Amino acid sequence: MLEDEKSECTISLSECAGRSRLFTQHFLTQDVRVLFFFVIRDHWGFLSLSSLFAKGLEWVPSLLWGIFCIAKGLLAIITTFVWGCLTGYYLLSRIAMGFWYA
Repeated sequence: MLEDEKSECTISLSECAGRSRLFTQHFLTQDVRVLFFFVIRDHWGFLSLSSLFAKGLEWVPSLLWGIFCIAKGLLAIITTFVWGCLTGYYLLSRIAMGFWYA
């Protein structure tokens, strides 16, 4: 009896992969459609997080925060690079002028 129940519960690996792929495709496209609907159709002109929470999209604030952190990091890198180039150019020009007038 136990063997019969066990064989009924097992499914093939390809069937499992097919089911997970269908599950992923359905729910990812559903989330994107809901997100698109709230971004486009929101009459206040901004993303209302309360309506997203009501639809089960709790990951959206984390996504927005992640995008903000990446943008902030890129801005810091670019600013540091530009500041370093300007400072280096200034110092090299001062050194060159010192050698020129020496």
